Amino acid sequence: MRKLLTITEASKLLSISTHAIRHYEDMGLLKPSKRSEKGYRLYNYDSIELLSVIMILRECEMPIKDIKNLLDDYSPKKYKQTMIETKENIIKEIKRLQNINLKISNLIKPLGRENVYNIKTLESRVFSNLKSTDYSIDYSIKQVYDLYRKYNVDTSSFFKDDEYYIIKEDKIILCLPYEIKNLVSNKYPKGKYLCYKFSTDQEDEIHKEIDKFYKYIQEKKLKVKTELLLVFETNKALIKGYNFSIELQIKI
Repeated sequence: MRKLLTITEASKLLSISTHAIRHYEDMGLLKPSKRSEKGYRLYNYDSIELLSVIMILRECEMPIKDIKNLLDDYSPKKYKQTMIETKENIIKEIKRLQNINLKISNLIKPLGRENVYNIKTLESRVFSNLKSTDYSIDYSIKQVYDLYRKYNVDTSSFFKDDEYYIIKEDKIILCLPYEIKNLVSNKYPKGKYLCYKFSTDQEDEIHKEIDKFYKYIQEKKLKVKTELLLVFETNKALIKGYNFSIELQIKI
């Protein structure tokens, strides 16, 4: 009577694929207790117990190379340190996934109400003037690239972060949402901001919406405390069918 398990039986017992078991063998983590006369893998109780340990460690996201190092040269101290490092890696991965979750949430938000005026409480912000132009926001990609290079701006999140423009009577200023040495900065304090969101792919429409925004302020007799801030929500453009999702903000 056979006393050992075949690879198929081992896989069914531990709910693991035979492919995974073979992979662990190929990586040097596990080996069959013996082989049958026909060359089939067979596993005893100790082999199944070891496979269980490997599975638990893999469920804890421990890299295979670290598992192998533990099995080749085990000590309680080494085991504890490896588990601490694995936990630290998991914490980093949790933060990465939380950031992804936040980005997804931000992509979902603009799918709601548009062309509605509302008041938001926003945190204090500082914007550095990167470049100003006569009343136009038509910057070429090469102009933007050259500006970023000139002031050593980090471009790792280019087209992931929003774009900011300060709207004045006679010019529009492309800004970055933090202070940069040798650039003029503008402070937007914490407080209540009148906001208005819309989407378009036409610059003329943007100017019309700005005029409408100012008209609304006059009609409601609101007292403004900052220059108008125009926010291009660039990472939402795809969802909008390549229209720009734009929000106007001004402190009141």
